[in-house]
Amino acid sequence: MSACWTLRLHGVGNASAVELGSAMATIERDGAPWLTIDCGAEGLTAFQRAYGHSPRALFVTHAHFDHIGGFERLFVDSYFDAQWRGQVIVYAPAPLVPLLQQRIASY
Repeated sequence: MSACWTLRLHGVGNASAVELGSAMATIERDGAPWLTIDCGAEGLTAFQRAYGHSPRALFVTHAHFDHIGGFERLFVDSYFDAQWRGQVIVYAPAPLVPLLQQRIASY
């Protein structure tokens, strides 16, 4: 039996239209989140509403705030939950890592 793959958009990332949500999408396998792309603040809220928990695997495309604004909440949700501490996998292009560290550390 083959898997059913879908893409769920949690927001479109338009900073001038907050009601459209911040950039975030999830690749689903058989209806379950498999890999989430970016972590916008409103997108994280939409993700949590859809799945009942925070992402467990995340790919970050770039460090614009509408793509990483949910990182602080994602950290708090995963770090202070003993079941998920150290279990969230973050994928990022290597050149992006220092910029992510700088931006995320500042808040």
